[in-house]
Amino acid sequence: MGVFGGRARSGVSLGLMALLAAAVWFHRVEFDAPSAHHTLIQSDTYRYFLPVADFIHDEVSAGRLPLWNPYQMAGQPFMALPVTGALYPLNLALLGIFEANTGLGVHAVLHFFLAGVFTGLLAGRLGLGAAGRSAAAVAYMLSGPMLWGLYIPVHFSTQAWLPALIWALHGLLVEAKLRWAMALAGFATLAFYGGYPQLFLYSAQFCLIFSACGFFLLTPRNSRLRVAGLGILAGGLALGWMMPLLLPQLEFTREASRSLDGLSLEEASYPFIGPLALIDGMTRNLTDAALGSPSGPGQGVIALPALFMVFALCGLLARGLRGYWVFFMLSGLGIGFLMLGPHTPVFEAYYGLPLTPLFRGPIRMSFLYLFCGAMVVGIGVEGLTYFIGEKRGAHRWATATGLALVLFVAGDSYLRTRLTAARPSSYENIRGAPTKLIEFLRDNPRRPRIYFEIHRPYTPHLLLKAGTMNQFFVAGDYEPSLHRTYLDYFDWSGEHPWHGRSSVLHADRPAAAYIDPRRLDLMSVRFYAALEPPWPNQPSELAQLLGPPGARMGGVNVYERRSALPRAYTVERVQVAPDQKSAIELVRSPDFVPMQMAVVSGAVESLPGALLENSRAAKIENRIALVRRSPIVNASSQEMVVDASCHKPCLAVLTDLDYPGWRAEVDGEATPIVRVNGMFRGVPLEPGEHRVVYRFEPDSLRWGLWIALFSSIVAALVALAKRRCGRGELGG
Repeated sequence: MGVFGGRARSGVSLGLMALLAAAVWFHRVEFDAPSAHHTLIQSDTYRYFLPVADFIHDEVSAGRLPLWNPYQMAGQPFMALPVTGALYPLNLALLGIFEANTGLGVHAVLHFFLAGVFTGLLAGRLGLGAAGRSAAAVAYMLSGPMLWGLYIPVHFSTQAWLPALIWALHGLLVEAKLRWAMALAGFATLAFYGGYPQLFLYSAQFCLIFSACGFFLLTPRNSRLRVAGLGILAGGLALGWMMPLLLPQLEFTREASRSLDGLSLEEASYPFIGPLALIDGMTRNLTDAALGSPSGPGQGVIALPALFMVFALCGLLARGLRGYWVFFMLSGLGIGFLMLGPHTPVFEAYYGLPLTPLFRGPIRMSFLYLFCGAMVVGIGVEGLTYFIGEKRGAHRWATATGLALVLFVAGDSYLRTRLTAARPSSYENIRGAPTKLIEFLRDNPRRPRIYFEIHRPYTPHLLLKAGTMNQFFVAGDYEPSLHRTYLDYFDWSGEHPWHGRSSVLHADRPAAAYIDPRRLDLMSVRFYAALEPPWPNQPSELAQLLGPPGARMGGVNVYERRSALPRAYTVERVQVAPDQKSAIELVRSPDFVPMQMAVVSGAVESLPGALLENSRAAKIENRIALVRRSPIVNASSQEMVVDASCHKPCLAVLTDLDYPGWRAEVDGEATPIVRVNGMFRGVPLEPGEHRVVYRFEPDSLRWGLWIALFSSIVAALVALAKRRCGRGELGG
């Protein structure tokens, strides 16, 4: 039997599902072409996920994994950031073949299709007929949370695997076979690499509930020990295969703005769903269906199929499926209470579970809610067709009824796919900055940074992540979690995690972090840009701070600040700080002159005594020696090559983030990196000419790859042993 019946029928059904997935994309994105730029969900696509896709495309096209992004702030550990999907195999494959806009379109169609196929497979395993399988598949693949994936691709690449996880888990619980354990491990790994840890946690918790119920209600007593063993094997393999991403993420999270300390209950419970909205989404009627009304916030993210309550009652008619009906109804009800957040004590109790305080927004559980709803609808269709088919001579009526119900669910679901906010399409060429400005910055051999003074967060014309999209360097970012070094350096003291939005104008605080341009001088920010028409009083304030604009490039005023340090330079005078906090305090001191000195911390024992002695003498004698710019010979995302020279012992500085995994060589010899000015990288040099090479080779990734390889060897050995010993000993 296939996904929806016999092989021929299955092939037709798969073809129709693929056609439906493609139709949603071409109709709603390419043909309708919504253009409104005024919502948070749309702005996240342009401000974050499109640049991320551009970067992955560029890195894979260059033959590299997307490990480090040097183009935002002073650099970011791209693979370790929480929602990039940097190592997701389908991202690497699709964005390696297609440019970003097209790649995201193919990604969307593929994940619509995968969600539908695996929902149909799961429904078939539970015992639903063709009509019930099709109704469940369409209801989930076109649900509100899946549509969010059009704007937030990592939603797609995590929640699309939920039906596959339950499908494999059900097979393991019922059949106790090794192949189901392997499939479960593989699907769990793909869901984790999909790139949204919060949704993966919710999926894992839901799978644990399903496995706990199924272990006692589905698994034969004489198979429970074997199922437990295979379940442990599946979990171990999945954990091992996750390590190349999990270890770098843990390394980053220890020092991130969103750390393992978690959020308060108040922070974690927002955003949530209101009780009336939840009821409204559950009780949609035929009028709502005819209008395609989502009847709820967030573009129908909690809107169940029309006449859901009728379908739910019909589910009681499905003999042999009532246990599954009860599970999905109760699960959906429980998830609904959780999504209400502070309106009930349920979320407060849930907040006490391990890992749960790390994330905010119970509304993001909506994909579980809609998945349960889709399964209930499928069981309802099965129940009604079964009831009609029980009557003598009514089998044709049952088939016709099933087809009509599937068409009703599909039509209702499709009508609700209409988009109201802009979404990048294949013919768009959003670059996040004017072409003239992009060319000016990319062609500059000194590779300076630029700062964007942005007051319109929803416009795609000047994006903080334009650096990521176009390979130039922007001293700003829009990132859900930033390394703590940035918070310390820029003195962020806000109540909520900082996403990187900032301003060099005092008047804009507290909406964004105020950043002293002198701090940006140390970061090699030579240029500043602001959109025309300006924000009120912005031109005069910027002119007072930076002088008149030096150029106007494509509707953007560009200012130059000549006090900015070069990206790479040498300095002969250093001051040692015992720790990071002291280093930041020294950098903020009025006695600190960046053009003449540097503050070092970290591996200061590697500094030659001659450099320290020369620095002490220079301070006593009040000698002035300005920094010397060092040419950057070669620059890529994971390697920087600098030619540096000095007449006395000196420190070679690169104004990029000092982060674990970066290694330095001076003339081919490994050299410890010291932290400079509270954030940057530096290596000591003897007098003369030298070549300094920095490479990103993180131990966390290397160890993760070794563990993943070991897990793969274990999986291969177990499969080989099963083949040799026969199905009887290892459970088939």
